[in-house]
This record gives sequence, C-alpha cells and structure tokens, in this order.
Amino acid sequence: MPHRPTETSDHQGPNRPATSADVGRLAGVSRSTVSLVLNEVPGQSIPEATRERVRQAAKRLGYVPHRQAATLRRGRSSTVLIPSPPGRLGTLVARWIDDVEAALEANGFSVMLYGDRYTSGEDAVRRWLSMRPLAVLTLGGADFPDASIAALRRGGVQAVIMTDAGPREGAHIFRFDHVAVGALAVSHLIERGRRRIGVLVPQEPLLQTLAERRYSATARFSADVHFERIGADLTQDSAAAVADTIVKKELDGVVAFNDDYAMLTLAGLLDRGIPVPSQVAIVGADDQPVSAFARPSITSIRLTLPAPENVLSILRSVGADPDRNDSSFHELPAPLIVPRTSA
Repeated sequence: MPHRPTETSDHQGPNRPATSADVGRLAGVSRSTVSLVLNEVPGQSIPEATRERVRQAAKRLGYVPHRQAATLRRGRSSTVLIPSPPGRLGTLVARWIDDVEAALEANGFSVMLYGDRYTSGEDAVRRWLSMRPLAVLTLGGADFPDASIAALRRGGVQAVIMTDAGPREGAHIFRFDHVAVGALAVSHLIERGRRRIGVLVPQEPLLQTLAERRYSATARFSADVHFERIGADLTQDSAAAVADTIVKKELDGVVAFNDDYAMLTLAGLLDRGIPVPSQVAIVGADDQPVSAFARPSITSIRLTLPAPENVLSILRSVGADPDRNDSSFHELPAPLIVPRTSA
C-alpha cells in the first residue's frame, strides 16, 4: 500500500534543517525516492506526479540536497569548477561564463565559479581537488603547468578543459593564441601606414601576463616599425599619462589590451586635442558592444571562446566512460578585425 502524504512531521524541530527523510514523510515516499528525484538521477521510472510531489515537499520544507553527500554516494561528481579568470571580468568573459553555466545546468551539471584569482600552482590544485569536481574549465591554460594537469587527473578530476595555443597531455584544449591576437592588431595598423606603434600593457598583475604575450608579437615585424611598450591602469591619471607618452614618443598607432583600454587611450588623446584616427589610430580587442558607441567608434578584434555545446560534448564523453584518460585539441575561429572609425 503506498505511503499517504503527511502534512507535518513530528521529527523536524524548529531549529533543525530539513532532511531527505522529512521530505519523504511529507511526500509519502521513501528517502531513496527523494534522493533519486532531487538529484535528477537518470533512468528511473518514477511517475511525474510523484516527482512533483517530492519537489513541492522539498520546497515547502526548504530542503536542498547536499551535493557533497550525493557525490560520495554516486562515487563521482557532476560539478564543473570554473576558476575565476584573471583581472576584471570584461563583457566577453562574463557573457561566456553566463552562457556556459546556463547550458551546463540545463543538462544536469552544476557549475561552481571559484573566485580566488590570486592562488595558483600547487595551492590552487589542492583547493580545487578539495571540492571533488568532475571537471575543471579554465581560460588560463597558458599559465597552467603540465604538473598541475597531471595532479588534477591523479586526484580524480576526469576532464581538464582549457584554452591554450597548442595541445597538452591530459587536457582538452581549445586553441586560443594571445600572440596571434597581438600580431593581428599590429598588422592592421601597419596596413594603414602606421610605423610608430604603442602597445598598452595593463599593470594589473594577472592581466599583465596575457598582455605581455600579445606584446611579444612585435618581434615578428621588420625593424623599420618602432614599438613602444606602455604600462597602463584603468584610471583617469593613466589616461593622461598614456596620452603624454604617445605625444612624447611621436606614436601614430596604439594596440590596446582590450576595448576598455582602447577607450582609455581615446579619452586621453581627445582631452589633449589629438585627433583620432588622423594622427593616432587605435585598435582594441574583445569587440565589446560599447566600443561601437564611442566617438570615434573603436576598431576591435572579435575573439571566440569555447562554445557551451562543445564543452558539453566533452563532459558527456567523460560521463559515458569515466575511466577515459584522453586529450583532445579543438580549433576555435581565428580572431577577426572589426573595422570601425578609430583605425
């Protein structure tokens, strides 16, 4: 005879969090059924009416499944850990995280955005492993050593997914090359007759590493092009200092790290009465929507990050065979100049 749902539970005190047993008593089902429904375990023939009764009971009691306990029961996690990218989250990265999180959550994975941006190396690996994730997804693969990938795999992480310029043992790589981004911006300026080019490098430590890679692209070009490395911060004082350097060094083109720094440069130059692009041309990156509304509008570089469906494909393959220890390499669309008024 099926359990009859009960309206109250004598076992749940006012100061005790609800348990799955409380939910089961209220819904008139077993504790195991509660676990199967709320953890969305596939392949179970539980009627939809029963599922809804369990969900409503959990909602009424304020019960939330304990993910770590569920992980221990299943012997594996459904959590994908995304370490917070370095520096301020620009529009491009923030939108990408939102899209990935929505896609993964809709397909039965949980996403944990880990916000400690200043921990790296072995310390970061230890912290990530303590959360027992199924996978780690990061845009910072170029700064992630092989030893850390190996340590994550040994610790039970079944997929390490990242961006980098080339294949890596034990990881699923989406090709993203910062040097190529820098080279594209410089080429665009040279094609427009610019021969004295400043390259803005953010002084924020975690962005500086990425910007230095883009600056290294200058070594590819002939000696008749002069390059000037310019340190910058997103402040009004820095905008004035950047403009002063451009004037002092007689630069006629600027490669900015992203559209934020491009607009900083534009503001500094316009404050000095220096016309853009006739005297100084500017190229940004990320193709942020706001770059089209600046006057003059900012020429930018459109960058493509891993599509959520491609990340899902990797995670599903891991789920189908948890013992796989494979690597893969995926090409992303090449960076693309979006020409506007500034260059």
